[in-house]
Amino acid sequence: GMFEYALGRELVEYNPFLKMTKWVPAVRPTDRRRILSEKELTILWQHLDDNDLIHRSLKLILLTAQRPIEVASMTAKQIEGDWWTIFETKNNEVNRVFLTPLAKKYAGDYGVRRNSISQVVSRAQYFGMERWTPHDLRRTARTIMARIGISDEIGEAILNHKKRGVIAVYNLHKYDAEKKRAMMAYEKEIKKILGLAPARS
Repeated sequence: GMFEYALGRELVEYNPFLKMTKWVPAVRPTDRRRILSEKELTILWQHLDDNDLIHRSLKLILLTAQRPIEVASMTAKQIEGDWWTIFETKNNEVNRVFLTPLAKKYAGDYGVRRNSISQVVSRAQYFGMERWTPHDLRRTARTIMARIGISDEIGEAILNHKKRGVIAVYNLHKYDAEKKRAMMAYEKEIKKILGLAPARS
């Protein structure tokens, strides 16, 4: 139960007691500063198979900057048009996520365990790269957003980080229009990094 609690808050990568055997893998603390370089993102994208549900979820984490546990539990019912509404979130705040054309390609019913995503990454030996976790894709996305000029205010709204202090009391704006503009700019940058063809206008 303790590990399931820590898993939900992304303090550990997986629950080593889920399938108890004589050998229990060591639990290493998560490096909260790891981001993937542009070269690493390209390598990862090339290794991910669109026909594999877990691989698709990794792409969606990168494309939406949402928490792995939220992507893992995504259902088609949460999607209306270009918007994905997440009702159960870490901070108990409903989050509306704008799905860009590329993100919509990977949106749908997942229903996989969050630790299944981490386990696939681990078993794949991190796709030949230095150790990383699915949550690092979210941090990478946020870093790219900052680099291309997306403000901290909008970036934090996209990631659904809880507002603090007086702002939380008085600023009740939902930022839908701003999120849409920011996510379209982010998709353009991601496509440039990955060498993908630009979307048709």
